[in-house]
Amino acid sequence: EGFVEINGKPATQSAVDAISNAGGSQQRSGGVMTDGRGYYRINGLAPGKYSVQLDNLLSRFGDQGVSMEAEIEIVDGETVQCDFVDEQGVIEGEVLGLKEGERAVVALFYEEFNLTSILSMDSETLDTLVIDSTEVTQGEPFEWKGTPTGSYFIAAVAVPIESENENIEIDNGIRQGRYASQVVEIQAGETTSIQLVLP
Repeated sequence: EGFVEINGKPATQSAVDAISNAGGSQQRSGGVMTDGRGYYRINGLAPGKYSVQLDNLLSRFGDQGVSMEAEIEIVDGETVQCDFVDEQGVIEGEVLGLKEGERAVVALFYEEFNLTSILSMDSETLDTLVIDSTEVTQGEPFEWKGTPTGSYFIAAVAVPIESENENIEIDNGIRQGRYASQVVEIQAGETTSIQLVLP
């Protein structure tokens, strides 16, 4: 049994499954949905080791679903408490300094790096670094909801509003120094606001 909390709120209607690891193969032994208060209880599990898996695909906690897993061991006659708490925050901001005819490509990365190194990266390598990206124009905000707590790197590059090959335009924007970046720290349940100022 346990409780599921996402971004400080009980996670209702989340699927919780118990997967048995007996005999070296995984087998679903039981599953339930959390109730209206975020609680769940799986009855009738035999003693042994289990992988308890949570899947919350509802978007009410942000744009992305949440999946978590925990390993437990049940001893005969024992009730095991297995809670899932996922702490998320929101990143919001704007890009300042765009010129007429420009838009900004804003990207969220797992870790900080020298943005000019993109010029020598292949697209597969770059894809492993990017969590998500969006485009904005002057005065238009960007936002990422449901971002897990932690440290992130955000970068904005100015590109022409009308462009045939965005990758080439991003490279050109970086070569011309038309980019800004910042490291942000996301706290549970909080909104982090930033401004990326293009030179």
